[in-house]
Amino acid sequence: MATSRRFLLWLCLAVCFLSPFVINASAADLDLEDEPSGLVFTHVFPNNPFKLITAGESTKLDITVTNTGDAKHIVSQVSGIIVNPTNTTAIYRNLTTLYYKTAVAPGENVTVPFKFVVEAEPGPYGMVVFVDVLDEDNKPHREIAFQDLIQLVENDSLFDLQSISLYLLLTAGFGGVLYFVFQSFFGGKTTGRAKRVKPVAAPVQNDVTPGEPDMEWIPEHLIKQQAAAKKRSVRGKRSTSKEK
Repeated sequence: MATSRRFLLWLCLAVCFLSPFVINASAADLDLEDEPSGLVFTHVFPNNPFKLITAGESTKLDITVTNTGDAKHIVSQVSGIIVNPTNTTAIYRNLTTLYYKTAVAPGENVTVPFKFVVEAEPGPYGMVVFVDVLDEDNKPHREIAFQDLIQLVENDSLFDLQSISLYLLLTAGFGGVLYFVFQSFFGGKTTGRAKRVKPVAAPVQNDVTPGEPDMEWIPEHLIKQQAAAKKRSVRGKRSTSKEK
């Protein structure tokens, strides 16, 4: 595929180099008026600098009309034909016709876009674009705005706009399926460590009678010592009372 494209590119460059000699030799075959109008035409393919036209795709040709005369003209329509590369009278295809109502005053220039689609087999072709204008007397006449050879190529690109849109749609759908599967099998599991919760001591309820000291906080051996001391004190008091 790369070899065929390289061959077509070199063929197109060779055709473009020879196009002025081939097309101009057959320009007399077109039935056009020879009356000078003072209009000068220039053209440019903004997206196809080598005049490689893709079959079945819309192609844009910008035509600039410069009025070098003394009378105003009005561009009424732009049309074109695909012809035999060596004989402009052998018409293969009629291109679309675009209608305008654009005035070109003396000393001014305007640019009119011409969008067309070529449906034909790949190969070299001749292309002629006509501009129909009206003079000050509203008399129509036709002039050639573009006349050259073009190279028609197949649309086999894997990265055109339609293919890219399809790739994005398929990628989004595949990503949605993967996300659904992941959530179904791994969504409920946690991979991180759970935070350790520190235990909180529950408050202790003490049944303490109002007015009495809280003995819960005193160590048990101190309580026993205090009880023994009370007993000894009571015994001492009893013995003293008996002696009296």
